[in-house]
Amino acid sequence: MPPAAQKNFRGIPRDGTLARVVTIAFLLIAGLAVAQSFPELPANVGAWRAVGAVEKHAGQGLYTYMNGGAELYLEHGFEELMVRFYERGNDQISVELYRMKDSGYGVFTLLRSENGEPVAIADAGFRSGYYVIFSSGKFFCAVTAQSEFADAGEAAVEIGKTVAAQLPPAGSARTQIELLPENDRLLHSDKIIAGPVGLRNVSDTLAGLFSGFAEGAAARYGRDKEASVLAGFLRWRSAAQAAAAFKQATQRASKEKDFGAKSANGEISFFDFEGKSGLAVVSGNQVLFAIAREPTRARELVTQLRR
Repeated sequence: MPPAAQKNFRGIPRDGTLARVVTIAFLLIAGLAVAQSFPELPANVGAWRAVGAVEKHAGQGLYTYMNGGAELYLEHGFEELMVRFYERGNDQISVELYRMKDSGYGVFTLLRSENGEPVAIADAGFRSGYYVIFSSGKFFCAVTAQSEFADAGEAAVEIGKTVAAQLPPAGSARTQIELLPENDRLLHSDKIIAGPVGLRNVSDTLAGLFSGFAEGAAARYGRDKEASVLAGFLRWRSAAQAAAAFKQATQRASKEKDFGAKSANGEISFFDFEGKSGLAVVSGNQVLFAIAREPTRARELVTQLRR
């Protein structure tokens, strides 16, 4: 018997077979994990039939799929996109399933329509006219009718629920939102801010003042949107970084006459581009902010955030 084929006392070959077996098993398990984390989109959903090949884009390749808008997804940790189209006669619906590094909820909050309505899909779902969006763990999904037809919204919901049912169960990461005051917070107004693109979505004025933050969140407070107060926070990795960013914001505000900015005692008071009163306060590694019609109301919200 050749030495390479000899077995040890446990009956395991000593010619490298074990290493190959372990490697193959690992690859199979890893492949299964990937399949479970990013399942194939269904071939059929009721009367809807999938058409064409599944389209996939990963990382920076997202720019080849969308002409504008990729920055928001990349800012929230985009990893891969799977696209599939469904047809029913002359009607067509697209499904875009995005896998993010940590959570799909952040993108969901920024793309949720103010004129839409919530739907019971996965962690959080929203419908507006002919399209539906939802988040589920690491995933964000957009289901969009490509033309107007009678039951476009209902069909988008049906397909969205079918896709969501195939995703791995996972809780939504909303830790930033949990730090915002709940009292008087308008329903579905919360937004997770991961970078400058998201901050511009929340407030152009704040985006013009602050940069370099690690994360943030904002929401609207009051009885209705028209009279509501925008309030939230931006967080840096250290108090020193927050202080430096706040100093830069003070300098930027003083150069922009439209801001009407004043700074003192770690505070910046300013006017946004709509003429509303804003207040920003540095507190540890955070900048707390509020924008309202009345300066006193903005200060009230900043005080609540400090608590």
